[in-house]
Amino acid sequence: MKKITLALLTALLIAGGVLWIWTTTAPEALVIDQARIRLVAGSGPQGGYFSLHNRTSTAVTLQSASSPAFARVMLHQTRIRDGQSEMQSLQDGVTVAPGESIEFVPGGMHLMLMQALQPLQVGDSVPVVLEFAGQDQQVQSFTHQFVVVPLTP
Repeated sequence: MKKITLALLTALLIAGGVLWIWTTTAPEALVIDQARIRLVAGSGPQGGYFSLHNRTSTAVTLQSASSPAFARVMLHQTRIRDGQSEMQSLQDGVTVAPGESIEFVPGGMHLMLMQALQPLQVGDSVPVVLEFAGQDQQVQSFTHQFVVVPLTP
């Protein structure tokens, strides 16, 4: 009986170890690429841009963003209305369908980073916290490093 119990315990430990390795090496469910902040001269707002890929099987909503380097971060979208460019707050967030991607780009959706708390320079790395909710409405926060780039390439 002791041999059977020991063999069973050993098998369970090995199976648990294999499961742990598989789950810790699985690909990221949400992937953020090309995260950057365009440096604007003076104390004006900065624009944050990135690509977001949803590799999960359910829709996720980017609800908000924050950064310890800025007093406030907002989700915005630039729209053209009657030939005029205007910014609109995305207060309800941005939903990304399963398997889909979205782009935060100049002239489109972007992060509006208000009041830098310290001077930024090209090449600096700035942490930005992105808050997502899934279909269960449970919020998860992810911190991603954004690189400060020049306003014009």
